Formats: sequence, C-alpha cells, structure tokens
Amino acid sequence: MAQPVIVIGADGCVEIANAAARSVLDLGSDITRARIDDVGLDFAATEMSPILRCVQAGEPFDDHIATIIAPQGRRWLSCSGRQIAHDGTLAAVVTFTDITERHQETARLEWDVSRFEWRAFHDDLTDLLNRAGTLAAIGDHLATRSAPLDSVGVYYVDLDGFRVINDSLGRTVGDDILTAVGGRLRDALGTDAAIGRLGGDEFVVVELIRDDLSARLENQVSRIRELVDQPIALDGRTERITASVGVAVARHLVDDPAPVDMLRDAEIALQEARTNSAGRPYASFRPQYRSDRLRRQRIEYELRNSVNSDPGQLYFDYHPVVDVGRGHGRVALEALMRWRHPELGQVSPGEFIAIARRTDLIEQLGAHLVDTTMREFVVNERTTDGLTLCLNFTRRELADRHFVPRLQLALGDAGLDPGRLCVEVSERDLAAGDRTGIRATMTSIRDLGCQLAIDDFGTGGMCLSDLYQMPITTIKTAKAFVDDMEDGAADEADRAEQMLTGIASAAHALGITVIAEGVETSRQAAAIVRAGCDFAQGFFYAFPQRLVDID
Repeated sequence: MAQPVIVIGADGCVEIANAAARSVLDLGSDITRARIDDVGLDFAATEMSPILRCVQAGEPFDDHIATIIAPQGRRWLSCSGRQIAHDGTLAAVVTFTDITERHQETARLEWDVSRFEWRAFHDDLTDLLNRAGTLAAIGDHLATRSAPLDSVGVYYVDLDGFRVINDSLGRTVGDDILTAVGGRLRDALGTDAAIGRLGGDEFVVVELIRDDLSARLENQVSRIRELVDQPIALDGRTERITASVGVAVARHLVDDPAPVDMLRDAEIALQEARTNSAGRPYASFRPQYRSDRLRRQRIEYELRNSVNSDPGQLYFDYHPVVDVGRGHGRVALEALMRWRHPELGQVSPGEFIAIARRTDLIEQLGAHLVDTTMREFVVNERTTDGLTLCLNFTRRELADRHFVPRLQLALGDAGLDPGRLCVEVSERDLAAGDRTGIRATMTSIRDLGCQLAIDDFGTGGMCLSDLYQMPITTIKTAKAFVDDMEDGAADEADRAEQMLTGIASAAHALGITVIAEGVETSRQAAAIVRAGCDFAQGFFYAFPQRLVDID
C-alpha cells in the first residue's frame, strides 16, 4: 500500500493528497479548501501543529506522533514534513506512517512491565505494600528526615488470635478479615503514612514524625488499635479482633538504621508487647529485646530438636488434686511438662510453653504429652488407680479438626478409660474469638466420655452464664483469688472468698465441680472450704513430682 502523502499550502489548506492519505485522514474525494486544522490530527505533545510550523517557518520535523479518530477507530500516525516550493509559493509535503499496531504493542508491554513492577512491591490480597515495598518505604522515610527533631516510626501490627479464627472459620473468612483490616488502615492512615502487609496477619505502618514523639506514638498506636477493633461484617455475622503493636523509632542525627534492621526491631518490640507488656497496648524497641529474642529463637530451635530427636529431655511431673472434704485424699493428677536441656539446663515451662504456643510446636508437644502421660499413667497403676489424669491443651490444639480422633486413638492405644481423663483448657483461650467451633470440639470430647475443665476461671472475661452453654464438668478457679486470701488486705481477702463462694454456688447449681488452684497456706485451705470448693490443688497439699516418686 502506498504511503499517505499530502501537500499543505501556506494558508494551511490541503492542496494535494494521494488516495492513501485521503483514506487515513478521511478527506474524501474532494479536498478543495480542506484545512489541516480541521482534519483532526492531535499532536498532544505540542502547542502548535508541527505541520503549520513547517509551512510558515520552514521547520522540518521527523517522526512526530499524532492521533486521529478515523472510521476504523483511533489511529496513531508517525508524521514527517519538509518545506517545498509549490506553484511559486511555499508549501509543505507531509508523509504519514500508520503505527497503530506498534503503538498498541508497546503500550501493552509497558503496562505489563509496570504491572510486574507494581506487583513486585505490593501484596496480592490487600494491594498494600509487601515486604519489599515496606522496606523501600522505610528507606524513603528515613531519607526525608531533615529537622533535628524528625523521626521515623515503624509500627509492626499483629492481629491477636487471628490464626485460631482462620483455622476454625476457614481461609476465606480469614482473607476477608485481612482485607477489611488492610483497607481500614490504608483509608485512615494512608495519606500520611505507608501501609504494608508482610504476610499472614502482620501489617506495618511507616510514618515521618515531626511533632512530640512520645505523644505521637501513643496516639498512633491507639488509632491503629481502634481501627482494627471495629466490628467486621462477614456474610450476616460480625467478628471483632484486637491487635498488638511493636514500635521502632529512628531519630534524625541520632539513629541511622538500615530499613531491614528497623523492621526487625519493630517485630522484636511486637513480641515484647505480646508477652511482657503488662497490659500496655504496645512496646517500643530496646536493645535488650534483641538478646531476649535470640534466646527465644535458641529455645525454639532446641525444643524442636528435642521433640523430634531426643524426647527424653522432656519429662512430666504430676501435681495432685485433693478432695478437701475427705481428708485431702488424691482424686486426680495434673501432668506438667518439664524440659532439661544439656546446655540450657532446666528451662522454665513458663518460657518454653509460651514460645511453643506461638508455633506449631504446641501441637507436637501436645502429642508427646498425650502419648507419654497416658502410657505412664497406665504403667504405674498402683499409684494412679482410681485417679483422673488432667491434661492441659490450648485453643489452637482444640481448633484442629484432628484433635478428637487423635485423642480417641491415644486412649485406645494406652488402654486408659476415657472417664479417667480430664481435658483442661484455659478461660482465656475459650474467651478468644468465635466459640462455636471450640464448643463443638468440647462436645465431642464429652461424647468420648472424658471430663472437661475450664482452667484459670475468673481471668479470661467469661461470665457465669457461659458455663450453662458449655459441656464442662469442672472449673478450676484462678490462683489470684486464693492469693488475695493470704496477701491482700482484710477486705480484699473477704471479697476474694465471697467471689469463690459465688462461683462455687453457681457451678454447683449447674452440676459442675470446683477446684481451687494455688493453695499454699492453712489460711487459704480453710477459706476455700468455707467457700464451698470441692477440690483443691497447691503446695499446701503436695508438690509436683515424678509419677514414680508419688507415694
């Protein structure tokens, strides 16, 4: 096909146009007095048409891009022109090349590259920044510090109990919650901060702080937590979730961290907030936290090795539960896991169990607990005859749909009567998130014939009416009630005893027995009897011992 060519006179009118040009420019067969301005060529990058400049000022041009709306749609044309003499006057000859297909392919490739680059820095689920994008944002914010009091704050946000909700309600519901939380953070904070999701239920907020640092941290943490805490509507139901926050700060002219170090420090502060913040909504990073984290990482690593390669490092002490109305005779034994490591020495259960609860290690420890204690309980029948074995499990374990079948299998393998097993779960675990799935698991446990106890009752936010809805046989009251009977003032001791009396009365009305936990003195022992508790546990009656050492 011939290349489109036109000749433009000094007055801007088309004087000559070949057939190809008439088709591309939609000039028709009669081009008399057709003005180039009326053709519809759009040179977006210039204020004046380069064709007219060529005619009037003699400026040649090459490969200028213009668009035109033709009968076949928008076309992209590459235009080149030179001034010539025509019929004794100045004119310009202009050639056109249709580059529509080339332009569209280039635009598509550019879009693909742009989309690829965007995805490299953004989270697929929420469209927030991903880890790479968050690190880049931290670097950009660090570079913007200029005034002496400027600081960059990194807020590492983790959703409390999200994994349990995700496991019990399904990944789709979990994704909906993550999307809702991410959208709230972006909509409320995104104009002043960079918002990222690092994966799972971990979000990050990055901001430049120019005003009072302490006040800003407090206010921003409160705002983040309030945004997360708002009810989330999900297909006719609502869920609420809370957040823990770790904060790292880099002050201008004082701190010069790498972005990856700052993100790591904020994550370390988050772990401190989750474990040792004493009720505060967040923790700010301190260097000591880094060494604490190294120890936790070492413990997790060594504990995993112990479970998989040397389970003999893990052993069990058994703490008797006694009948306070019948001479303090033993009625049950609670298995307590211990860990003696060849290098770390005796590691406190409060330390290694807390670490295991945050990982899949808790399921592995639970499996070891079930298999070992049931076997020991049956083998040492002379000591355990007529007693109940009490085992503690977490909400995470109960949320596993395989928990009950594994428990049933273990009972059969060990030859232990299900009625001699009491499954204990803390009130805090039961009060966290949706209870429907956990209640179904509890019902299945009772259907096996096992007993079921709520541990630490009075500390987790459940009310007495909740007892009516749960298939439990026993409650173990929180140690704090018994402590107040000994350590508190007279009025505190009286209130603690009154609380125990009320709990015992309500439990008995529902056919539930009551164990007072943490009894260490004769004064406390007398008070729990007055309160109407059925059983008790504590150092006043016996210390935890190896099963073979119990008389």
